[in-house]
Amino acid sequence: TLDGNPVINFDPAAVSPGNHTLRYTLTLGNCTEFDESVIAVSAPPNAGTPAGPSPVFCAGEDQTTVLAGLLQGADPGGNWAEVSATPSVNGAFNPGAGTFRTLGQAPGTYLFGYRLSGGGVCHDASAGVSVVINPVPEANAGPDQTLDCTVSEVELGTQSQPAPGAQYSWSLAGSGPISGATGPTLITDEPGVYRLDVSDSSGSCAAFDEVVVDSRIT
Repeated sequence: TLDGNPVINFDPAAVSPGNHTLRYTLTLGNCTEFDESVIAVSAPPNAGTPAGPSPVFCAGEDQTTVLAGLLQGADPGGNWAEVSATPSVNGAFNPGAGTFRTLGQAPGTYLFGYRLSGGGVCHDASAGVSVVINPVPEANAGPDQTLDCTVSEVELGTQSQPAPGAQYSWSLAGSGPISGATGPTLITDEPGVYRLDVSDSSGSCAAFDEVVVDSRIT
């Protein structure tokens, strides 16, 4: 019997974790003998699963991520380790606290593993999470320029080709966004203060620059 219930085989997967008493009883005529053992069943460790998409930050930001918060269903008491192809620097990863600080880290994807010991009885369990740092896109509207009798229009911006994945928009102070101005450069014949906004493909990192177009045309 197992905990007082008849059994033929003991299946640890069919019982709850804890101590269970297994008794073997032999009856011969009016004589009955038994022997019993206590079997300890351990719960397998659960390292959890990712709770959602990896957090994304911009280069230069100072943010600290608690890595345990990126897992759901994980048992406490495990160990964190960084497994990035290019590891973080300057103590950004704190294995004891299970945290990662983005300040001073190069753009890239940083990988971290969480491992729980099975105590020599169950298999170890592990899970992984990542933190992404995107580069801040370059926004360069170019130098201030002047319209005159010989220069009727000017080209703003310095990049002839858009950066991969970058999104551009131009606006004119007092007038708002310029329709169709979605490239790294802009040709204009109007004076004013122009602003170039650039964001990356995720929309999480952005930069801007302004340029003044003066006019000497009377």
